Amino acid sequence: MDIIEWLDNLLVSEINLVNLYDMGADSYPMRNRGRYHHGFLYTFGGEETYHFKNKSITAVPDSIIYIPRGYEYGITLNGKRSLVMTIDFEFDSDFQTEPFIVKFEKNNTVRSLFTDIEKTWNRKKAGTNSACKSVFYKIVYSIIKQKNLYMTSDKYSKISEAVNFLPTNYLDSDFRIEYLSEISGISSRYFEKLFQQKFGTTPKEYVTNMRIERAKELLMSEKNLVGDIALSLGYNSVYHFGKIFKLKTGQTPSEYRREHFKRD
Repeated sequence: MDIIEWLDNLLVSEINLVNLYDMGADSYPMRNRGRYHHGFLYTFGGEETYHFKNKSITAVPDSIIYIPRGYEYGITLNGKRSLVMTIDFEFDSDFQTEPFIVKFEKNNTVRSLFTDIEKTWNRKKAGTNSACKSVFYKIVYSIIKQKNLYMTSDKYSKISEAVNFLPTNYLDSDFRIEYLSEISGISSRYFEKLFQQKFGTTPKEYVTNMRIERAKELLMSEKNLVGDIALSLGYNSVYHFGKIFKLKTGQTPSEYRREHFKRD
């Protein structure tokens, strides 16, 4: 079952919480050791990056992130404030999927749907949960309609060779992002559009996330100096590497090593 099919057959058993969070920079970085419920998180303002075990997702205004129950993650703020509404819910299904993001155009109807469900939730009257479910299903339908959540196999075939090329070549000294569109035989602009539709992020951000994940692995050995790790990942400046690493993880490379390194 793919995400579209799952959403189209989603049966919500309960809406557990609807809440609007207005947070400043002093509240970050955050860490959630595991969500109690599944969640849709809609960003009204600001920009947050969610750091999961195998990837990072940056939420921008007018985007929805889905986070499954039990998932552990950290959050860093890219700016001064964020305004995010979360809908926590449970559903009757054994299907498990990874976190994903859906981005909408400005002035979209989903924003008003999230506002409506918050108002409905706060009334706390008989039938509130059923009323919230009604609005919730409209949100799900809006997600399904978004083109960037779905890509036909025909479109994906245009970039699949470049995607397969990435894991074994992204650390090559002569690697260039522009080479990906050249492999695909399409313009860089069209390649980026298809790539974002498939992965919900730009090729540059995707490669950066791969480098940071590799950096985490290398930091698990005390033999690997931070400067050497930076160079091996294609960063000519240790300062630049450290800045990117902290932006993505909320910690400096040294802080990450101290927290996660385990001696035998």
